[in-house]
Amino acid sequence: MGARLVLPESLGSNLGQQLRVWCLQRDHRAYFESVERWFGPKATFVYDEQWDPAAMSAGEPDIVLCVNDWPYDVACCLDAAREQGIPSLVLQDGILEWRCQYENPLFGVGGGAPQHQPVLADKIACMGAQSARQIAAWGNSSKVEITGMPRLDYLLERKSNPAHSPVQRVLVMTAKNPGFTPAQREVTIRSLMDVKLFLDTRPDFQVSWRVGQTIAETLGVSSGFGSARSEELAAQHRNAGGDDPGQAGDCT
Repeated sequence: MGARLVLPESLGSNLGQQLRVWCLQRDHRAYFESVERWFGPKATFVYDEQWDPAAMSAGEPDIVLCVNDWPYDVACCLDAAREQGIPSLVLQDGILEWRCQYENPLFGVGGGAPQHQPVLADKIACMGAQSARQIAAWGNSSKVEITGMPRLDYLLERKSNPAHSPVQRVLVMTAKNPGFTPAQREVTIRSLMDVKLFLDTRPDFQVSWRVGQTIAETLGVSSGFGSARSEELAAQHRNAGGDDPGQAGDCT
């Protein structure tokens, strides 16, 4: 994958046979499918939307995967796996950001522990070194592994073809969810309004927008957001003047 895939040592004796991978998922399927493609015929992936510890145990998996480990039912499955000596791995979902960690009604401000404090799975597959350092500092030093983001691995196979243009091309975008509370979303909209006011004074900029439909209507812009899939984002980024995401060219 993007960096390396580190398997728990307890799986070492099973590498000569097909692994049985139990995926606790109700969404985020793209995360698991990218890992499944990497393994190919070496592993069988079971997609579990019920999150029932008894059913998971009966399935006798070699390893348990999840994207978020904070939902109660997922935590119960991870506890059951630990009791039976089944290793578990959580895939990091998105960057670490203050509002998500400490002002998110799902946890933190909602009354629970902030996300990844602690990591409930045996290991966490981190998107990069910065995330690994931060998550380790939250008391998870033995759990972090830097793997990259598997669902973006296909971008590594694309040929680099930087676009050059006489005009400056700018791509303005937000996350699918630009805030976790109404107040946060309002701040985001006000910020985008300020950005638009500035960009309207720069006819030398060719501007593309990738924001939710409600925000686009508020700003009075046309948005290229159709679905929260990396393929769409990569195509829009390239059309706006960039090359691969993370390698911006003249696209910001």
